[in-house]
Amino acid sequence: MVGIGLLGLLASFNGIILASGRALFEMGRVGYFFPALGRTNARTKTPVNALLVNFAIGAVAVLFLDTAGLITMASFGALTLYLVAMVALMRLRTKEPDLPRQYKTPCYPVFPWTALVIAFVSLVTMSVLNFDAGDLLRSYTLWYFGYVAAAFAYFFVFLRGRLPEAPAVPSQVTPE
Repeated sequence: MVGIGLLGLLASFNGIILASGRALFEMGRVGYFFPALGRTNARTKTPVNALLVNFAIGAVAVLFLDTAGLITMASFGALTLYLVAMVALMRLRTKEPDLPRQYKTPCYPVFPWTALVIAFVSLVTMSVLNFDAGDLLRSYTLWYFGYVAAAFAYFFVFLRGRLPEAPAVPSQVTPE
């Protein structure tokens, strides 16, 4: 069981490295962060700058958080991602019901609603259990939601209205 858990942990870390590097690269490319993060290396075609910034963030996290803190913060992030993904799925299905889809969600809408409820209950439970009123600087709940609040503030103060609107998704795709 420990071996399976260790393999899962290694796969998870590799996924985090790849996904976070790609996400930071895309945010730099569209103007949410520094444009240098949105550039690729001329020779290797990889987003080296974004990967190096992610490395620095990870190194700081490892230096200042214990293992339990790292896992807790990663769990907060994963649960938030699940919530956002389920809400986005349901919103897209409502706004664009006739959009052609390559992937069909099994048992829609039962499975997405179940995932949404489980993620929400888990996030609330983790928030309550990791809130330390006696030592607010060690309260992972406050650190996580403070980070999320700062990200929203950054978006609404510096980015909202500055970036061009995304093109509308066509409701019908015409075959060529």
